[in-house]
Amino acid sequence: MTMRKFLFSFLFLAIFSKIYSQNIIIDNFSTYNSSWKIITGKWIFKNGVLKQVSRIHRYCVIMRTDVKFKNGIISVDFMPIKGIIDASGGIIFRAQNSRNYYIIRANSLENNFNLYIYKNGKRYLLKSVYTKAPEKKKFHNIKVFVNGTHIKACLDNRCILNFNDNTFKKPGYVGLWTKADSVTIFDNFFISFQ
Repeated sequence: MTMRKFLFSFLFLAIFSKIYSQNIIIDNFSTYNSSWKIITGKWIFKNGVLKQVSRIHRYCVIMRTDVKFKNGIISVDFMPIKGIIDASGGIIFRAQNSRNYYIIRANSLENNFNLYIYKNGKRYLLKSVYTKAPEKKKFHNIKVFVNGTHIKACLDNRCILNFNDNTFKKPGYVGLWTKADSVTIFDNFFISFQ
């Protein structure tokens, strides 16, 4: 991501964060942060990014345990590096535990942007929208805006997914997600919440 795009995204998020809340967390992964808890997968903090390299888990999950998120904004840059079955990256939010949460994800092997719930250890599709697949080996951005039951998600600053759901109403953890043989890099993790 170019510095110009990063600054634009950061300014965009800063303005919206004033609307949503006072609490802001920015993590550029420059150092290991013990508030991240690995649930599944192999997650490596190195060279100012977070990289998920396991290719044997069905879902790879890492959660930030110092934040309880209900309403606000979450944003992350992700770069799908490789994967034959899947080459994805996503944001987890309102996680009640490691078996119950929302996921918004993009996949460089598919022309869709999907919102799921992971309920009692099983994944269910809530909404899928058609979009150009994010290119491998390039950074892309996912943002999700949550207010009550309304979920709005953006891929590369295009807000293309809107959905209402009340499955998980309580505040929960936030995190990052990949699937199957995805090798994915994450950077510029941002949360603004009430």
